[in-house]
Amino acid sequence: MDPDQNPDVASNTGYILSNDAQNPFKDFTKMPLKYCSGDLFLGDSEQTWTNFPDSSGNPLGRDVTVQHRGYNQARAVLDWVKDNFPWVKKLAVAGSSAGSLGAQYWTSTIFKEMKFDEGYTVYDSYVGIFPPGTESSLVKQWYAGCDLPLLSRMQKNACEANLLKTEDFLLEALRSRSLKEVFFSHVQTKYDATQRNFYFLVNFYLFGKQESLSEKAFYYQINEVLKRYAAAGGSRYAVRMLESLFNDAKNELDDHAFATTDMWFDTGIANFVRGVLDGSATSVCVGDDLCQRNVCGLDCTTNSAASCGTCDPNFCDKDLFGC
Repeated sequence: MDPDQNPDVASNTGYILSNDAQNPFKDFTKMPLKYCSGDLFLGDSEQTWTNFPDSSGNPLGRDVTVQHRGYNQARAVLDWVKDNFPWVKKLAVAGSSAGSLGAQYWTSTIFKEMKFDEGYTVYDSYVGIFPPGTESSLVKQWYAGCDLPLLSRMQKNACEANLLKTEDFLLEALRSRSLKEVFFSHVQTKYDATQRNFYFLVNFYLFGKQESLSEKAFYYQINEVLKRYAAAGGSRYAVRMLESLFNDAKNELDDHAFATTDMWFDTGIANFVRGVLDGSATSVCVGDDLCQRNVCGLDCTTNSAASCGTCDPNFCDKDLFGC
């Protein structure tokens, strides 16, 4: 297939491009999954949603029945790929925004079922910070229970107890002996307005709470998750942390979903991913002045010039944390 000329592909730029030498995935055969069921590729159920909103978020005043069949969609694609590519030299699992979450949920299954020599992941713009109980609630609604085949026994137990988290999927993958040759990576901005907006919406629609995450709270929470990933993955895990950039032309933040836009190249992410593919990638802070803004030591109390030689995945910012 040629995604560059395919109008059905959601985006024909970024990591989809096959005709740009800058793209580290240029020579990969790509299998983009269209996202149309709103269930993060986890669903297999029919749901009726009360007072369903329109595209602007305004209630329609009527119930809408939705087919959440994203699990079946991803399952069919994976089965087709296995039949047509019984072995591949390099296998990459990647996703952007909601696709990042879907990629994380499917990572273990894909790598355990496929035969490959080298494995990589690129999760763009969704670490997965949600109100407590969100993932369990959504799996139960979308799959009509916690028997989702992607879940391990421990994850099913966590789902039943309303304790399942997005990070459970990735931590299990990072710790799996069968995936010890896979290199994992995240691309993320510090404040990501889109992720914080979805936190508010999920909190309101699922739990009736009008509580949001501040920039500081979001940044702190993703740091904590990324530290756990770094501890589990060691040299097989890296993250590219970007400042949230304001786009004057659009009067909004450019801080979400880079992989399917030209910012894949403009922000240096493509070079970072090139390092993921050759195993040389390390976690990277991006700021005005590392020694003044980003404290790259083990905690926020480490702010000497010596600590700015390399950046570990804490990404402490003394302006944010007051240290």
